[in-house]
Amino acid sequence: MLSRIPNPEISNLWHYLRSQRASLLEGLDKAPAIKEPRETPADRIKRLLARYQAQYEALSSDDDYFPELYRRLYLANIHSLKEQEAKTRKKSPRKRDRKRQKTADTPEGARRSLNDDFVDFLLPQLLTEGDTRQDAKGRFENWMALGRTCSKLVKEFGAGIFLRLPRDITNET
Repeated sequence: MLSRIPNPEISNLWHYLRSQRASLLEGLDKAPAIKEPRETPADRIKRLLARYQAQYEALSSDDDYFPELYRRLYLANIHSLKEQEAKTRKKSPRKRDRKRQKTADTPEGARRSLNDDFVDFLLPQLLTEGDTRQDAKGRFENWMALGRTCSKLVKEFGAGIFLRLPRDITNET
């Protein structure tokens, strides 16, 4: 490469710049690595549910031809996420609970169920006027029954299957 540079001044400049680049790269190796906080499963659930909820709200308000399409996709996404998290929790080894010790898997105390995590985030949607948390949990279970059906359809045929369903089909069938 140096044989191609005819002028010695340019050659000196090239050597200088090359040495500067090498010294800069060495400094990057010595820089302290910034450690990002690890995302907890609850944070992941909240992040994905927030994304699904934003998609649902953005799309559902402007479609009169397919009124149930976005709701069914939303419930299919929630059910798929719940299945993934359930598999992840099964894989992670559980600590043996001792009767004398209080388990401290979360800052609030004992390890919470997956349904509780989902209900907590979706509580504003699940509650109607005068409902309790138990009513919201029951409504969430109803959502998951429909979400299970929608999720199976999406896994088998893709999301476009909802466009092929007749408009008058109800959620109970």
